[in-house]
Amino acid sequence: MASFSSWSADPSVPPLTLVQNGRPYPAIVNRVNLSFPTKGNALWWACWEVEVSWADGDKSKEPGRDCRCECIRKHMEKAFWQHESDDHAPLWLYDERRRLYTQGDMWNGTIDDKVDQRTHLEATWVSGVHVDLSRLGREESMEEKRFVQIYIRQMAKCKPGHVVAGRRVYVADQECIPWSLKDMPYGDIVEGRSLWLGWVALLDEAKFSDQSSGLQITVNATAGFGMAKQSLQHFIGSFFTRRKEDQCMDLDGYLHSWWQKNEDFQRSARILNQSRFGIKNMKVTTPHLQRPNERKVREISDQSPKDTWFELDGTWTNVQDYLQRKYQIWLKHPQLPCVDLGSGTRKDWVPVELVEVLGGDRNFCKTVSDEMLGTLVKKLAVEPEQRLKWIENILWELGDLKKLGAQTDWTLVPLVCRELSSQYLIHGDAKGKGKGQVIRFDDGFFKPAQLTMRHPPSRRVSWLLLNWASDVKQEDLHYLRDALCAVMWKRGVEFDGNPFCLDADCHELWNVEDFLDNNCKQWAVELVVALMPDKKAGNNLRIALKAGAHALGIHSGVVTLAAGKGGKGGWKGDGKGKNGKNGKNGKGSSHDASEAMQGLVKKKLDNYANKLLQRLGVLAELQNPHPLLREGTLLLGADVRHEEGAASLAGMVGACKPPFTRYHSTCRAQMPKEAKEGERQRQTKEHIDDIGGMVRDLLWYYEKEVPASQGKPRRVVMIRDGVSEGQFGKHAEEIASLVDALPELESGVKPEVAWIVVQKRHQTRIFPDKKNGAEALSNGNVKPGIVADAGIAHPKYENWYAVSHKAIKGTAVPAHYFLLKNTTSFVKDDFVELVHQLCHMYPRAPCAVSYPTPTYYADHLCEFAHELKTYYTHHAREFRLGEGGAAGRPDTIEAVNALFSSRYLNGSLLQGSNHFC
Repeated sequence: MASFSSWSADPSVPPLTLVQNGRPYPAIVNRVNLSFPTKGNALWWACWEVEVSWADGDKSKEPGRDCRCECIRKHMEKAFWQHESDDHAPLWLYDERRRLYTQGDMWNGTIDDKVDQRTHLEATWVSGVHVDLSRLGREESMEEKRFVQIYIRQMAKCKPGHVVAGRRVYVADQECIPWSLKDMPYGDIVEGRSLWLGWVALLDEAKFSDQSSGLQITVNATAGFGMAKQSLQHFIGSFFTRRKEDQCMDLDGYLHSWWQKNEDFQRSARILNQSRFGIKNMKVTTPHLQRPNERKVREISDQSPKDTWFELDGTWTNVQDYLQRKYQIWLKHPQLPCVDLGSGTRKDWVPVELVEVLGGDRNFCKTVSDEMLGTLVKKLAVEPEQRLKWIENILWELGDLKKLGAQTDWTLVPLVCRELSSQYLIHGDAKGKGKGQVIRFDDGFFKPAQLTMRHPPSRRVSWLLLNWASDVKQEDLHYLRDALCAVMWKRGVEFDGNPFCLDADCHELWNVEDFLDNNCKQWAVELVVALMPDKKAGNNLRIALKAGAHALGIHSGVVTLAAGKGGKGGWKGDGKGKNGKNGKNGKGSSHDASEAMQGLVKKKLDNYANKLLQRLGVLAELQNPHPLLREGTLLLGADVRHEEGAASLAGMVGACKPPFTRYHSTCRAQMPKEAKEGERQRQTKEHIDDIGGMVRDLLWYYEKEVPASQGKPRRVVMIRDGVSEGQFGKHAEEIASLVDALPELESGVKPEVAWIVVQKRHQTRIFPDKKNGAEALSNGNVKPGIVADAGIAHPKYENWYAVSHKAIKGTAVPAHYFLLKNTTSFVKDDFVELVHQLCHMYPRAPCAVSYPTPTYYADHLCEFAHELKTYYTHHAREFRLGEGGAAGRPDTIEAVNALFSSRYLNGSLLQGSNHFC
């Protein structure tokens, strides 16, 4: 196996060291070692920048991807007239965008060729850029890695029935599934789309030992939903039959009858335009209208072609008459609706029967509905042994790499991981006079009912129970009230045992805010618990309640009911017990409550109580916290939430003092910079612009919470979520901005800084090596607390993989940590222990979680900010922002940031109590 010494590291980036803590744990990773020889003609490829244009010189619109690929294929067939044998690498490779690779030094300068009557090809050799595969695994080789990734995908695409979507390869035709993958999931039809099996293969550098590194290929199984090329009318018909396509006899007729049954065309169109169906933005073409270019569905009309009118050359005509006159097309189903395929402000209505859905990777998707997500989870969340078998079989599909000269034995890489010690929580001792009780994580879990509050509120908690679910009987309401009181007293909280129970009839934010202001002030209420209808129906109410409570400094929580079916066990049960009117009278018992309410209390109330208690005080704390979790540390977490075509939302949370369980927050909205000419316009922005301002916000809370005698923070630990390795260069600006925002200490120096990035979206999986004595969990996963670096860690950075949780279903996904900056006196092992402990400090769940609590909370903050922004966009008149509120459109960056800085989020009176989740 070829190896190379570590590259010269950036002095600001800590060099890679290996974890020493914990005892050895044998494991296997889903990677194989890979190397390339240092000699051979097949190792050198020229790189060309290509451009395909129309032969008539029309540059108003570029040729589509299919046209570009066909043009280049025709040219290369003329250039390479010799036949390519199966046992050699291809002589050229195209990435289907702008790069063309040719083996060896075939030409110099440029290629200029009129391929046919329609297209013209221009290619320029990229000076100084070429692919030399002998460099792989020996030095910086980004161009070579990119080439190999393209090679894997293009070779797979040449196989019958295979489709490439991004970095993944899928088998779109069940008859073409390779023998080695017969046991992988395939064929379920959900939302009109078929489940396709697939795999992903990525190149990674890895550290083998203190002296050597090398190249590996990471392999994992995946799945997604795609469809064959078909008419849009056929697709909608098969979608609504809810049956497999081969069982649908007359899909067009079914669609026709479905539309006729729904006489209200507006209702029918509204159903089809719902985002969960995935019809909006579907890529289609209109071959009957002599327009082969790819287009997108914007919406489905609520009118038929004969009722859809538009102006043409000063006269008005309808779509049906226009098609007959210009294209001599007579519609078979003139009563079916039209589809808008226009762009910008221009609408282009086309009858649904003339629209053809593109197949292959054009309309491939992971999920467009909860049903599709559930199907994926059921199919892919298999036990580790089954996934490991899939991965070993997928390796048979990567044999084409041998044509490039790749050398490997196709055996998965063995690892010697480290197993960290178990963590313990201290809870109980409500008065703070003793040591409390110890609770242990058994394989990553504990029973929430066992917890009593470590630092509860010092006074009796006055609360209010609101009911927005109109079909809930008073017996159920009183039963929930009594059960919640019993749980809270058991947890060591003095909870008002006889709260007010009110039916709420307010549905807008300003009404909710006034309602809370009037009633909560009157009774000195500090917590509101609301009973909502099902999640979808009560979503706006939930956001309005949370925003209004934030503005008034009142804690809030929501109990969501599943949709009731009535009758026995439903929310309209016929229990007849003591039932008082609204107010402090009436007692509930299990004999009076419906079975559904009793089930909710039994299954969910303990976890729900944890969510409320973590806002009211300290639920539990670590028994032996790391020295980094002591006085003088400011613990930060940050994340960014993206939404295509809208502002990205950056959130940051911070805990100022031990036991680091109560967080303050700050949030910003930002848009990506407008791209320069020739650059790709990015739709989202991961880089946080105002990180200095956000850090200063949290420093203000630090000075407010921490006694002045302790001074300013001596060290700052930031855990940043969602940054990929390709963004680390730009990410250095965030680190510099944080350092600049920190105040100097009394000694005149800046506080110590540690910056950690955690990644979750990767393909690396770690499996227990049972043959070498590894102890596994009952579901086949590695034990919580496993840390791996030697054998798989990136050689350029200080990094490691860690499994801190027990996967409830499927194979555990390790978190990948990068220590990008460290000016403290602590070393890698300290930060490995720190993040492991922080995974055990998430009070909303009775278990250790997969990544640290600060980043979890930052994610919750961004999610609530998104909900608040969305609600504000449609209901801006309901908000009372005061003088600081932005005028004009509510969807502008200025308006959104004014909303965030108001009392509804950043300026909330609940800061420091995890109010955002």
